Amino acid sequence: MNTNSFTLTTWLILLYVASVIAFSFSTEDVQISNLIGVALVVTFVIEGLAKRLLDFQSFTWGHCLFFWFTLFSASTLVIAPEGYLRVRTLVLLFILSIILSHVIGRSGSIRPVFYGVLIGLGFATLVGLDQVVSFSAERTGSTLVNANTFALALLVGTVFCLYNLLEFESRRFNALAWGVNLACILLFGYQIVFLTGSRKGILIFCVILLLAYFYLIRRQTRTIKLFSLSGGILLIVVLWQTIQLSPHFRRVESALLFMTGRDTGDGSINTRLAMSNDAFVLWSKKPLFGWGADQFRYISGFGTYSHNNYLELLATVGIVGFILFYGIYIYILIQGAKFFRSKNIDKKNLGFWILVTGMSFVIMDIAAVSYYSKLHWIVLSTILGLISFHKNMISADSPQKETG
Repeated sequence: MNTNSFTLTTWLILLYVASVIAFSFSTEDVQISNLIGVALVVTFVIEGLAKRLLDFQSFTWGHCLFFWFTLFSASTLVIAPEGYLRVRTLVLLFILSIILSHVIGRSGSIRPVFYGVLIGLGFATLVGLDQVVSFSAERTGSTLVNANTFALALLVGTVFCLYNLLEFESRRFNALAWGVNLACILLFGYQIVFLTGSRKGILIFCVILLLAYFYLIRRQTRTIKLFSLSGGILLIVVLWQTIQLSPHFRRVESALLFMTGRDTGDGSINTRLAMSNDAFVLWSKKPLFGWGADQFRYISGFGTYSHNNYLELLATVGIVGFILFYGIYIYILIQGAKFFRSKNIDKKNLGFWILVTGMSFVIMDIAAVSYYSKLHWIVLSTILGLISFHKNMISADSPQKETG
């Protein structure tokens, strides 16, 4: 038995992450995910105490900001007690974040999270297998119920596969590992484009693919780079032609028309625009502290969230809550930029991955409410754990360099 690392907790992280994708969005199966979550928390505490692995080394500024954001959101219950369920979700996500970051911060490995995502998406793909092979015109959410949420899960799988490809770059080339991860990315992309029809999912997937392609060719010779640039142009053409083949291309076309300022006649876009306008008006009336956690759905009359994370936060927890939440993103992006400037290839690749993933979430928040999303916090917690691991490595190496 390894007394220097979390063993049972690591396996439960894998199971929990898989269960989030496979079960947590279904009212009938959500208890499976909840029970695994409880087992994860209990096991983490028991194993941590038994092996003396509990400390504050993996606690970052990102966690501090998340804690204060959760506390501030909880304080709004005084004026808006209806937001209790949302605050409870934030508390549970904070606990999850601490566990994931702590385990990854000690090991430096994302394998339990990666394999959990892969298993969960594998299950979701099997559930929707008939639509995968039938080229159905109906948007699917598979086990995640909502098509946009399914697209988010597929993007999470994409960024974790990209992490593996970047990690392989500094090691001996493994054709099988490369092939498996690349095949997963293509499968995820196929489902985003042809099954979910998610506009933001399609856009972000294309951006990730293009950035990764041009980043991975950077170390080639000048001649190969010239050929690769031509290949990049071809990739853009192929992506565009592929998107046009999707039965959901009309949705993408509507979004492009909207961005050029033309009338789309798309009911979904018009409704979201109305929600955003209402959220802005609500914020303008209580700009500092907002109307209270999750209050947009009750006050606006729409009966649901605003579909824009920036305006949702401004309307519900004001500029104070907005700054606390997006301070986490700023912290992550600053750390990513620091790693990206490193001459060490592993740190540079990690920095690139953090920047691409972080900016993908920033774009996604324009058309989604993410601050209480389990999938978002699984990724953000993984990033915070990796930041902690590498910062602790630097701290551990510093005395050796001084005495040497």
